[in-house]
This record gives sequence, C-alpha cells and structure tokens, in this order.
Amino acid sequence: MGNRSEKEAKAEKKMQAQAKVNVEITLAGILPGHGDLITSIVAGTPVKEGEDSDLLITGSRDRTIIVWRLNPAEADSHPNKHYGSARQLLRGHNHFVSDLSLSLDNNFLLSSSWDKTLRLWDIRSGRSTKLFSGHTQEVFTVAFSPDCRQILSAGADKEIKLWNTLAECKYTFSERPHTDWVSRIRYSPSSKNAYIASAGWDGFLKIWTTNFQSKFTFRAHDLFISALSIAPNGAYIATGCKGGKVRIWNILDLSEPLKEFDVNGVVHSISFNPKTQWLAVASDNGLRVYDLLDENDKVIALVELDGKGNEARKDEVRGSKDRRLACTALSWNATGMRLYAAFSDRIVRCYHLTHERKA
Repeated sequence: MGNRSEKEAKAEKKMQAQAKVNVEITLAGILPGHGDLITSIVAGTPVKEGEDSDLLITGSRDRTIIVWRLNPAEADSHPNKHYGSARQLLRGHNHFVSDLSLSLDNNFLLSSSWDKTLRLWDIRSGRSTKLFSGHTQEVFTVAFSPDCRQILSAGADKEIKLWNTLAECKYTFSERPHTDWVSRIRYSPSSKNAYIASAGWDGFLKIWTTNFQSKFTFRAHDLFISALSIAPNGAYIATGCKGGKVRIWNILDLSEPLKEFDVNGVVHSISFNPKTQWLAVASDNGLRVYDLLDENDKVIALVELDGKGNEARKDEVRGSKDRRLACTALSWNATGMRLYAAFSDRIVRCYHLTHERKA
C-alpha cells in the first residue's frame, strides 16, 4: 500500500486530537413485523443532498424482506410508537436472507440467501426480476458496485463471484482466494479511492482492485471476521470479529490497526456514519457508537436492552443468568442523525442522535 505521506500523518494526528463530543441518543419509534432474527438493514438514498428518505428495507431469517415507509411525524402519536408501516413484503427465498444492497436510485434491491442464490428486486413493483444461481453453498453477502452495473457475492463455497444485472456470472475471483467462508464483501463508496474489500472466517481482510486483482491480503483478526464497513471517503475500513474486537484500518497503511475497540461479544454489524467520524457497532452486548476523533476511544452512545426490550439499568450488576438482547443489524440514515438498529426480539428500533462538541 505504500507509506503514508507527511500530510496524511498530520491529518491522522489531528483526527485523534479533536474536541470531545457529547451525544444524546433517544428512542424515536419501533418497526415490528419480522418473525425471526433480522440480518440486514439498508436505508434509502434521498433525492436531494441534506434531505432524508422515507425508505428502509430489512431482511430476516424468516426468509422475507420488508420494505418500510417511514413516518417519524406519527411515531409520537402512535400508541405503540410505530415509526412507519410495511409497504411491501417480498417473498421468494427458501432460506435465511443474509444480506441486502440497495441501488442509489432506490429502485432496485439485491438480496443474498442461504438458499445459495441472489435475487434482484424491483422495489416499485415488489417483484423479483432476476434469480442468480451459481454458488454451491450458502450465500452470505452481496454488494452493488457504486454505479450499480456490477454485483459481487460470496459465501460458504469460499468463492467471490462477479455478476452483471442480467444475472450472468462474468468472473470468479481465483487469485489468492479466502481459505474459509467469505462473510462480507463491499465496494469502496468513493470513486477517487476505488477498491473492493472482502473478509472471511479465515480472519483475513483482502483488498482487491476494481479489475479484481489481489492488492493486499493479511490476517486482520485471530477469529473469524463477521462484519465489515468502508468509510464514505474510502480511506478507512472497519472490521469486527467473533471475539468482540473491532479494528479500524487505514487503507494507506495496513501494517497495524489505527484503532481497536472491544465490545465483549460477537460483532454482528458495523457502519461508518455518512456525515461524522462515528462508528456504530452491533453486537451480542447491544448497540454502541464510538467517536473516532476521541483519543480515549470513548463510547459516546450505548443501548443495552434487557430480555423484555426495556433499557437496562446502567448501575445494574449483571449476573451469569442475566439476558440482554443482541443487536443483530444496523444502518445510519443519509443525514447521519438517525440510527436504525435491529435486536434479537425481531424489532427494529429507530434512534435519534443529537450532539454538541466541546473544547
């Protein structure tokens, strides 16, 4: 990857020396509807910069996908604080839905499944328009390219496949492949910093060029990598593993992690905030938000729910029999001030975040 320039090193140092931020996280509403664990959440892209989208989509182990129409204004008046309503229920997969990827125009959705297939959905009609067959085992992850012309998928057969939107497999990655299940694959969202990142049960993080050549490969975790996210500018990658470690990597220097957090539970999902230097982490121990500008790596927002879905008391001493709800999936909205988080009670909770930075 090469050595970092002096300018980049100074920028990184500045990133760690910024003022602290005070964050308040508030439950704004809920979205019940799935019959099993929710595995993936994607939020819609707004039509105009600075606005928000009323579209949210969730995939579940109940084999269905729900397209939600969000209505925050009515959440306070609804007796159960419902944050929206199910617009469409997409059926077609014969096993768990494992991952989702939404086109930038909000019109098309990709889903991957343990039934060894991918599906392309037309959100406007609610119909599956293409079925992608070619994997020989469960498919765990899927991703649209930034221009939505290419599709990547991977899973238990250890293969990464490239498809076009006609469901034709155009290429199977053969150079330095993963040696165990591939859990996540993502395109960098930045056209100026374009690459592909994949992570697997072998603990390896692999960086590929957009021409599908292996660029860098190394063991990022001792245990299997269960979550992967790329920052909006493509400069940083976050990985999370079964053992609870979350690591931040600088794409220009992958020799060691830039930061490391321990959430003390299996990491299910991680996501960079689209507008601020925050990272949200979903794990067996709930939801955490970190400020990457904080040199002390402080948790700036924390949600832990007891077995009944109520907020756990912060002063409560946990015993061996205490049960907490796991946070299984999450997604930021386009403005970065709302966080959609699914918990193991099969409910999506919608949180509002407000913040101020103090010197």
